[in-house]
Amino acid sequence: MKSTLKALVLLHTNEIAGGGEMSLFKALSNWRNDGVDSILVVRKPVQENLKGYLVKNHIKYYEVYFTNWMQKDPPNNKYEIKWRAKQNKKSVEHIKGIINSENPDFLVTNTITSPWLMLANNNRLPHIWYIREFISEGNSIEPIISKREIYNDINSSNSLVIYNSKSVEEFYSKFIELKSIINYPQVIKLESNSSTNNPFIDANSLKLITVGTIAKHKGQRDLIEAIAASSNKAELCLVGDFSDEDEERYIRSLITKLNIEDRVHIVGPKPDRGSYISLADVAVTPSAMEAFGRTTLEYMMMSKPVIGSNIGGTRELVASKKRGLLYSPGDIEQLTKCIDYYSSNKAAIVGHGINAKEFSEKFVQSQKSKIYTIKYILELATSQNRDHQTAQFSIQSHLESESKINFIDVIRSPIQFLKRTVFSILLFIK
Repeated sequence: MKSTLKALVLLHTNEIAGGGEMSLFKALSNWRNDGVDSILVVRKPVQENLKGYLVKNHIKYYEVYFTNWMQKDPPNNKYEIKWRAKQNKKSVEHIKGIINSENPDFLVTNTITSPWLMLANNNRLPHIWYIREFISEGNSIEPIISKREIYNDINSSNSLVIYNSKSVEEFYSKFIELKSIINYPQVIKLESNSSTNNPFIDANSLKLITVGTIAKHKGQRDLIEAIAASSNKAELCLVGDFSDEDEERYIRSLITKLNIEDRVHIVGPKPDRGSYISLADVAVTPSAMEAFGRTTLEYMMMSKPVIGSNIGGTRELVASKKRGLLYSPGDIEQLTKCIDYYSSNKAAIVGHGINAKEFSEKFVQSQKSKIYTIKYILELATSQNRDHQTAQFSIQSHLESESKINFIDVIRSPIQFLKRTVFSILLFIK
């Protein structure tokens, strides 16, 4: 189909790190079928997995260096704060140039963590904001301005919000007044390969699996402690990469400390995760705050009951004692009881697994009829009719006030100055 529209899309990251990026790419693929060409702005330097995907799928992209207005471990060094503000101010001007050059029909920002496309939108183009995560304690990211200011900025923008679950919409509807729709990520049933090496050792154990990035806020620490505390023999397979080296050290140390090296199996990230899920009896979603839960639905589609934290998207999908079991986030004792329940109740595994598969198939089928056309989305976005040009954004004020680096700042932080000077040179070379 000949393209009739052009979208400029801001990706908040420089890699394909998980479901957030793939959900966006699926949406862009659907839009392409509606006649939309998408051009991406990605964070510099772009990583090989993202670059490979974009090249393979013939997606044009621009590399722009920026940081986000919500960051993991935000800096407390004054020079670093000013340096980032200065770079982000430059990135806004760079994006303005891209908008003028490409002349897109509408703008798209993926996730709530980056406002730079909103800030660069001088032309009052329709702006679609995909919000896929919670701003809340426990998710390891902190805003550089207050949450109230973030919400006020979003409400001042010419935007339509697309949420990825009812839970996320309910969370933000108290703060964000813009028009919105819910568009659940599309999930397909995973394939399994019988030749996959079985990580589980004991034929009589309860076999548990969790898939995803291994990070503090994802709850694997609690799950490992619950495995150790269980009165029954249970094994756990962790499929996924570690968020960082500190988390890997902590997890491996915890396993050794609890003396359960023979019960916890770390297999790393696997493209054929469906094969590993098929080998398990029960799946676990221990995250303290899951916006939707793509992997939870994948488990259910493979007839696996799910033990999950009673919050967010997990609660939407898992009905306790019907399709799995729910426990209070962070409550290791409750989680241990859930493990023990399935260890001693094999019939419940089968029954809950059947219910999970039936629910997931109906859920996925119902969502296929709710794939919104780009025409409908743009009609909603255009109808916002907010005076974006006269909006006074708090994040703009932050950039203006914090981006001026003087000699005193350099003197007070010479090491940070040298680090960032080298980084800037390397960034320019790349």
